[in-house]
Amino acid sequence: MNLIKTILTIIVLYLSIQVFAQKKVEIYSSFYAFNIMKPDTASGILIERRTRGQIYMVGGNDYKIYSNDKVLSKKLKKLSWGIKLNDSIYLNCFLLKLGPWYAYAERLNDRLYFTAAITMDKEERQKLALIGTFAGPIGAGLAGGDLALKRFYYVLDLNTGETQYLTKEEMLKTISSQPDLIEKYKKETEPEKIETIKYYLAELKNRF
Repeated sequence: MNLIKTILTIIVLYLSIQVFAQKKVEIYSSFYAFNIMKPDTASGILIERRTRGQIYMVGGNDYKIYSNDKVLSKKLKKLSWGIKLNDSIYLNCFLLKLGPWYAYAERLNDRLYFTAAITMDKEERQKLALIGTFAGPIGAGLAGGDLALKRFYYVLDLNTGETQYLTKEEMLKTISSQPDLIEKYKKETEPEKIETIKYYLAELKNRF
């Protein structure tokens, strides 16, 4: 039975990738190109959700976006700022110093919210250590593949192009127009936990 489920999962994944390959995808070479909505377009692009095993072994983020065209594939890997398929936005984390491959981003007003791997920037790592978010897992012996699987919430400001870790203070700014959510969020025991942030972002989005 498990073998049958595995085979069916592989078939569904393969078919979904092939559907994406037939659609026109918007490719943004830079943050500026995204802001003025001036993309290049291409078909034959594959969007693949990476498995936990793949991430554990070699690190990187959740989505591998590539093409059978080697030139286009190279551009997607290290030169493209992000892509858009219908209403879905994927950011190239390599250019954001958050490791290779892409993260799915959700737009709320003039910000993009997304989860990604630990930052490769030493100064930003030190900031995470100071607020206890990064120091905790390392102090507990989390390293290698386990650290590769860990995700952090980030926010990208579409006015400046700057990306930063989504702290409790930043989250309070995000929900500042909703007094009831602020009151509830302040009572959270783990305000920077992925599931907690996802809940409040979903609540906020439902009110727009």
